[in-house]
Amino acid sequence: MQCVSAGAHFIIMGEWILNFGEFFGECIKKSDISMNRLATLIGMNRGNLYSVVNGSRQIKSEDFMNAVRLLSLAKNDADRLSDLYFSEYYGAEQFNKIKFVIRELSRFQAFQAPKDLSVEAFAGKTNLWNELQLLAALDHLIKNSESEIITNYPFESKQIDELFYANVYNKTITGFIHIVSMKDSLSTLFSCLRFLFLQSFPYYTYEPLYSDCSVYPYFAVGDNGAVLFDNEKGLFVCDREAVAQIREKAQSFLEKCTQLGQLPGNIFEIKDYYAGINSFRTASVFHRYPCITVYFYLEMFYAIARPDLENREAMVHMAYEHYRSARANVDFSSFISLDGLNRFVETGNVAEIPKSMKVPLPKEEIIRCLENIRTAVENGKMYIWDSNKISMTEGLILENMSGNDIFVCGCRYDSSDFFEPDVFMAMLNDPSLNKVIADVGDYMIRAELVMNKKTVLACIDTHIASLRNRE
Repeated sequence: MQCVSAGAHFIIMGEWILNFGEFFGECIKKSDISMNRLATLIGMNRGNLYSVVNGSRQIKSEDFMNAVRLLSLAKNDADRLSDLYFSEYYGAEQFNKIKFVIRELSRFQAFQAPKDLSVEAFAGKTNLWNELQLLAALDHLIKNSESEIITNYPFESKQIDELFYANVYNKTITGFIHIVSMKDSLSTLFSCLRFLFLQSFPYYTYEPLYSDCSVYPYFAVGDNGAVLFDNEKGLFVCDREAVAQIREKAQSFLEKCTQLGQLPGNIFEIKDYYAGINSFRTASVFHRYPCITVYFYLEMFYAIARPDLENREAMVHMAYEHYRSARANVDFSSFISLDGLNRFVETGNVAEIPKSMKVPLPKEEIIRCLENIRTAVENGKMYIWDSNKISMTEGLILENMSGNDIFVCGCRYDSSDFFEPDVFMAMLNDPSLNKVIADVGDYMIRAELVMNKKTVLACIDTHIASLRNRE
């Protein structure tokens, strides 16, 4: 079992603070429980607990979480102590990335309307001396270009990002090609999400977007104009030969990049990927709604296939074999919401299969799925996050696969039967990003951001009993 020591100090918001062991000791002093009593209650040798406090010994995560509960700390103290502990457990840099992913998963909203952005009229000048003039020039470029616009603007330029997003969202841009840097792949991926949900797919590179000697690091070029700019000012270019030259260089740069995401085509494309895996792998899947086909028998595919489906017999066997082979070499752990589980029970909808091919599962097959889900929970292969501590936006599926692959999919669920098809799917091979996503699942379990197993099993048993009593 992995542990942490208690020796490192941290700087948070520019303030030097106690290390984990020191703050742990302060929390114990403020509680009504003595050090000796706490050691007994968590099943730890008294001397070992003293060693944890003075920074010379490590403490297991389960013992730490037991101690936090027993100390009955104020929320601020409990959160601070937990952050200090896990900062040492994963390393401060990695833990900050874990927290970033959880925060982004909670606050991201698909198909969110753009913010109101006041853009002044373009004055037609070549020199752009401030951000307002730069926005005006970019807005003019968007409105007057008859071909797609190629740009490499940074997401850190919030107003420029909002300008392009608004035009993609409102479909007032002829075409939009955004070249992004994956140097900070975690931040970039989440910045791309809202464009992916609009089926606008950026191109990425791990190479620098510009050289240190670049006069202007960023560009946006259409067919009738171009803007060269930095974080503060820029130049508007309208000379046709100069625009053509800039566009040619942009196209050359684009050819070295890789598209992030695509429209969902054949439903078996991602399953073919799984089927092609020739070594055993593990995967973690984060999704509000449970992926059900992993719990399917052949009979369940017959039960869900539409009676009027063309070539129904062949399609059922094809789907069964694809989903079976997809998971033959992959050991999945799922993180879902209680709301998602409840909606599956209420509707019998299997989200992975297109609406055109299916009907809701009948009661008997829902029960069989729940029994298989119950086994997965018992074996530590499915977790339901505690909605009081963590949440995840509806319609987003995030999956990491050992071997460095990351999958991101977007769905649109109707409020009544949420049978809408996938919006996009994207894949990245990124070792550092893969490790962060894997650690997110590990952290959710260790920090008890998921419901305890006994509670989840009781919930499933209640659903099964209710379905059996339903006429």
